[in-house]
Amino acid sequence: MKRVLIDGRCLLDTRSGGVRRLVLPFIESLIAQKSTDTEIIVGFTSHAPLPADLEHLPHQHVRIPNKVVILASFLGISFENYFTGTFDEVIYPNLDFTAKSKTPSTVLIHDLSFLIEPSWYSTKSRLWHALLRPKHLIKNASRLLAVSSWTKHDLIKLLNIDERKIEIIEAPSFTLSSAQKSIAQLESKSFFLLLGANNARKNGECVLEAFKRVREQDKTILLVVTGKQLQQDGVISLDWLSDAELAWLYANAQALLYPSWYEGFGIPLIEAAQTKTPIITSTSSSLPDIAPAETIFVQPQHPQLWTMAMQSVIRHG
Repeated sequence: MKRVLIDGRCLLDTRSGGVRRLVLPFIESLIAQKSTDTEIIVGFTSHAPLPADLEHLPHQHVRIPNKVVILASFLGISFENYFTGTFDEVIYPNLDFTAKSKTPSTVLIHDLSFLIEPSWYSTKSRLWHALLRPKHLIKNASRLLAVSSWTKHDLIKLLNIDERKIEIIEAPSFTLSSAQKSIAQLESKSFFLLLGANNARKNGECVLEAFKRVREQDKTILLVVTGKQLQQDGVISLDWLSDAELAWLYANAQALLYPSWYEGFGIPLIEAAQTKTPIITSTSSSLPDIAPAETIFVQPQHPQLWTMAMQSVIRHG
């Protein structure tokens, strides 16, 4: 019997956004497709109770604070050491702390933006990446899974990874629950949707500048922004959203605006496509490969072009 351990730590934060929405269906897919001679265990290390939506996974939950696990990784204790039995493979669906191990590992790579442009990240995030030593984790892996051909290209170009070690995975199915109720202030309103405005890599400033011109011509149109509290005419800032609320926003938006400088994949494009929401996205990185048909592409450095794209959606909406 082959025993596989999957690192489930990145699922413990129920507000982690795109990472969690990618990783959970990825793990569920692995479990559903496993052969009868394979046992899969999802490992969790946390002092907190397991979130209810993870209870269905075959798992071991070790009640130990994550800070202890991080410290122990520098003392040579690898992630699989916390769980019962031995394993033939450890799968890391997100970069996380562990010591080097003799057990073959597989690492799922979402993107390498932290190597391409560190200034997109806060000082705290840059320190976290430095301590994590992602290059070592990636280079020591027996196998790498890339979420897109662009990510595979970056692995080869930036880290000189042997192409034969990299496999591009098929995007898992994303399911967003239907909203039980709409967000009251947006009922019967026309709005565009911008996600992750607090992340410099997402290039939200471009859209905010472009929206000023749209708003000058049409005072009824709104811009819904997540991730950052903003004081700008016509902009509504929302805090963390449940899947139901996000699904409602997708379904009712004039368009999803996604001006990111770099994406290894771009989950919101796939989610917006499920609700047939128009998409305006940038021409950078993997986005032209990932975006569904009918997507409007705009260069990320030109706010005036984003203004024109939004006006076009309004005219033809």
